[in-house]
Amino acid sequence: MTKLVAIGAGDRGAEGRGRTALVTGASSGIGLALTTLLAAKGFNVVPVARRAERLQTIAENLSAEWQVEVDPVMQNLPAVPGSHRPRRTVEHRTEVVPLA
Repeated sequence: MTKLVAIGAGDRGAEGRGRTALVTGASSGIGLALTTLLAAKGFNVVPVARRAERLQTIAENLSAEWQVEVDPVMQNLPAVPGSHRPRRTVEHRTEVVPLA
């Protein structure tokens, strides 16, 4: 398995156990780094991105490496004004903490 970003065992934690984080732009750059770090900290993650194949690979790698639930959402958010699909993916979970 190829490392996605430079986040390793030293970043592992349990502070996110039982919590879910939704991250947009999760297929590259800062979005990917944040998604990976949250998974390392034990958060289940809902990565949102427009590249389905890349998103699926990321989801499989995160789940295998960090043993968290990963529920990818393929969505091109700028192209879909008012899209609620990512929110619907996480609203059934026990706690959703909006980040500004």
